[in-house]
Amino acid sequence: MAGSTTICIDANEFPVSSVVVFRTQAEVTRSFPIELQAGNNDLEIKGLPNAIQQDSLRIQGVGKGVTLLDHAISSTPRSSLFGFNEPAKVKELRASKKAAEAELKVLAAQAEVLLGYSKSMTAEHVKPEAFMEYMAVFGQAGAQNVDAVKQKEKEIEEIGAQIKKEFEASRTSSERNEQLRLTIISVVLNSETELKAAELRITY
Repeated sequence: MAGSTTICIDANEFPVSSVVVFRTQAEVTRSFPIELQAGNNDLEIKGLPNAIQQDSLRIQGVGKGVTLLDHAISSTPRSSLFGFNEPAKVKELRASKKAAEAELKVLAAQAEVLLGYSKSMTAEHVKPEAFMEYMAVFGQAGAQNVDAVKQKEKEIEEIGAQIKKEFEASRTSSERNEQLRLTIISVVLNSETELKAAELRITY
């Protein structure tokens, strides 16, 4: 007989198959397509509501020669159930911040060029009229550069604040949703043969 294999299922990736509403409660059925190896197959279903009760849980392995050997319900800390994917909005803001930081470096380089060129000028090689004209241009260009740097630094700071706000809002929303998904159901199914199209069905 082949060795045991483990199959991990995130219930959030599959829709609810059916819901039957009674006077005081509801019965939910969920189905998960699975592939089974010959022999024992260990399955873990994560992302289920924490209100599932052991005595109301029914599990069925659907497929020729498939037998349910064992099952158990357990809980796990929220942080170990799901990873946290950075929201698309945050990724977009990070890209904007990176571009703004690159532009700030260009402005800094421009300032260095202006300063370096001014230091290279001497009265010995430049006529007074040309020197005065250059100083006027240098002063105007320098002032524009300083203003541009200030604006770019402010833009980067504002983007950073937006990133923090978006990230915290998304993190809070994600953690709030995870509070309803603390249950893990562990199942052991035995299959007489390898099955490419079996099904695990749970009702609670």
